[in-house]
Amino acid sequence: MRLSRSKIILSVLGLCFITFSAAGAETIYNVGVQSKIVLQATQDVVGQEIAYPKVEHPEVTGMKVTIPSGQETGWHTHSMPGYAYVLSGTITLEYEKGITKQFKPGEAFAEVVNVSHNGRNNGTDDVVLVVFFTGEKGIPFTKKKETKKVN
Repeated sequence: MRLSRSKIILSVLGLCFITFSAAGAETIYNVGVQSKIVLQATQDVVGQEIAYPKVEHPEVTGMKVTIPSGQETGWHTHSMPGYAYVLSGTITLEYEKGITKQFKPGEAFAEVVNVSHNGRNNGTDDVVLVVFFTGEKGIPFTKKKETKKVN
């Protein structure tokens, strides 16, 4: 089978494009240093567009969250964008309107803003997350959802 010169050139160019695109995204450091994109998103997990807050005093908060087996975070909202990476365990996230998502070790997700949700650990191992919030100094990024008391 004989390939035309233009097909060969297009194939080589395509291979170069794929190689250089991947190299540009994940090998930007010196030889021996490895990097891997774990999250690149334009929407959060329920489909809302990600929007950066316009604040006077920006502040980034990073935290490690551990949810023991059988425990849950409780229903809450975030007022600012947050980004989570699962180190261990599997977290089940329930959102208002019945949406449920699961994330396993090595997976990352963009938290929802102003949407009630609850994180549960249905497994036997602790769920451990690293979470970063981009917010404003002095403004809480998480608010517990108030429950109505029944008399």
